[in-house]
Amino acid sequence: MLRGKYDSYSIILLHKPEDRARAMEIAGSFPQVLVPFDLSFDQFAAFIKRLSVLVTPDTSAVHLAAAFGVPSVILYVQSDKSLRIWEPYRTECETIVTEGELSTIAVSSVFQAFQRLMARLSLLHPAQHSGITERV
Repeated sequence: MLRGKYDSYSIILLHKPEDRARAMEIAGSFPQVLVPFDLSFDQFAAFIKRLSVLVTPDTSAVHLAAAFGVPSVILYVQSDKSLRIWEPYRTECETIVTEGELSTIAVSSVFQAFQRLMARLSLLHPAQHSGITERV
């Protein structure tokens, strides 16, 4: 889905060391996906800083992206309705919230959130980006 419409973007698949085999399996399905390995936290932060857009579950990457002003699509599990979902401050984002496991979020929902974010970014910064909360 992303490759056809956003060919000018590189895709980087960041992962935990113990998820390396799964990351390589996922990346093998897509041409031109970078899968860095054995990153220090500083290297991980440097990758996040240089991204045009981040798509991630609620991890430290969300907070780094917010600090660097990187627009994001964020996937949340909200098991306690009394807690407010944290969203990046003064950073464009789309959030998808599920009450179940992350795996219950449809790929099409993530793609639609990505497209909405890209549309907003192209309006805000047309030269940089050619190309809100949804409950699942």
